[in-house]
This record gives sequence, structure tokens and C-alpha cells, in this order.
Amino acid sequence: RELWDVAVVVEPCASRLAAGRASAAELAELEANVAATEAAIAAGEPFAELDVRFHALVARASRNRVLMLAREPIGLLYRPTIERLQARLPQTGRRNLEAHRRIVGALRRGDAEEAELWTRRHLVDFQRGYRVAALDLESPAVAPARTTARRRPARAMAS
Repeated sequence: RELWDVAVVVEPCASRLAAGRASAAELAELEANVAATEAAIAAGEPFAELDVRFHALVARASRNRVLMLAREPIGLLYRPTIERLQARLPQTGRRNLEAHRRIVGALRRGDAEEAELWTRRHLVDFQRGYRVAALDLESPAVAPARTTARRRPARAMAS
């Protein structure tokens, strides 16, 4: 619930800001993400990483560095919650894709109100999906272990 409480405030704000600031290149990147998500869903493949990336791209298009930093934990914690939901509700992918298409359309038109509205609807739908799937919204979201991170060699401390 804590993750959702913050995401439902931060993510719509990012979309509102991005609607007036997204460049043609950023819009193209968002559209490519939507296309990749559609392909993953059609193939029955996981799409959680693409979903997290979509929201990071929207935040980047907001051009607000504080907002981008504020939403970093959301991105880290959101992936496992999407994976849980996707495993329980097959329609999650279709609904997610439709919301992302609507958000990108609003961003392309520069419609801040519509972008914010669809992002909020998307998050409310996510919460509703958790209830329908009988998942516990109160259970902690656990960030995935970082297995690809390289360990940095320890530095000698100067005396």
C-alpha cells in the first residue's frame, strides 16, 4: 500500500509535466517501449521490466530532476508487484498496454490533464487488479536482488 500511496501522487505528476516537455525523440522512445510491451504480451513473455522502463521514460521527459529522483524507489519496488499481478491475472498485460497507449497519446498531443488522468486511472486499475487477484496490498514490495552488479574493489583507507 505504501508504494501505491506514493506512486499515485508522483507518477501522474510526472505525466502532467511530460505532456508539455517531451521531445520528439522521447515520444519515439515511449512508442518503441509500447511496441515492445505489445510484442512481449503477445508472446506471453514477462513485461514488468518494460513497464518500469515506461514510467522512467515518462519521468525523464518531465525534465524535473527532483521528480526523477523521488520516483527511483518506486521503479525499484514496482517490478516485483507487477510480476505478482501478471502471474495471477492474464488480462493485466492488455490493460497495462491500453493505459500506456493512452498516456503516450496524451503526451504526443501535449494534453497534460489527459496524461495525468490516464496515469492515475492506470494506477487505480493496478490497485484494483491486486484486489481481484486476492493479493495482499499490505505485503511489502521486495526489490529484486541485483545479480548483474559488479562489486567494486575495496579501496585502501588513507591514514
